Amino acid sequence: MQRYEEYARLLVEVGVNIQKGQNLIIDAPVDCAWFARLCAKAAYAAGCREVIMKWNDDALTREKFLRAEPDVFDTLPKWLAEFMNGYAGEGAAFLRISASDPENMAGVDPDRLTRAQRASGEALKPYREATMGSAIPWCIASIPIPSWAKKVFPGCGEEEAVEKLGLAPDCGINEETGMVELTLPEADEEALWQLARLDPTNAILVIVARTAATDGPAEEPVQETPSVSHIIQPGGTPEVPDNAIADEDGVLAWEPQN
Repeated sequence: MQRYEEYARLLVEVGVNIQKGQNLIIDAPVDCAWFARLCAKAAYAAGCREVIMKWNDDALTREKFLRAEPDVFDTLPKWLAEFMNGYAGEGAAFLRISASDPENMAGVDPDRLTRAQRASGEALKPYREATMGSAIPWCIASIPIPSWAKKVFPGCGEEEAVEKLGLAPDCGINEETGMVELTLPEADEEALWQLARLDPTNAILVIVARTAATDGPAEEPVQETPSVSHIIQPGGTPEVPDNAIADEDGVLAWEPQN
């Protein structure tokens, strides 16, 4: 739990760089309530005026997209638009905890998803302009949840899968750059690209790197162990290494220099 408390502190103090007297909006899945509480605690400790929660739930979202009336997906509730645009206009900070089952929307009509994204984009234009223009502090981060972890590590039990997808104990702040660096060293090749599936409507930076193992008998070929690093800066505008290559999904990858 200590490493998650440190993670929460890093997201609050560096990810959104919360200021004394500033409001913080935390958008989180109900499965991550325990971690949202850690973030709220860290925010108040840093001088946050108020933490306002915005909850979501995979199961309810799926039911909505499968069963709601068609016209539901052509508009965004007025209260939600006022909530997001209003707090953005007041200069609040936004922290999104992104964690969901990657197959949660399997079987959902793609047209419903497209229409809902279009309606959201139009209704939340002031909020998106504020975030994309770095007018307000924002950060997107993630923690493992059972449904996601089991997809990445199907051969493991639920608890083991979550642990494998969890934070490495050496995560922390790079003292030279001031950036938060988090590494998941146990992920395998399939896990890397599961982690690197991005929502194109959000500016999540997932950096996929490979670190070469140096221990082992000299007669054996060097094995490469994949790792994933998330680099988060205030305002969601991370620096990208010059040798980074972006694939068609927007995932950045490069070979670390020894």
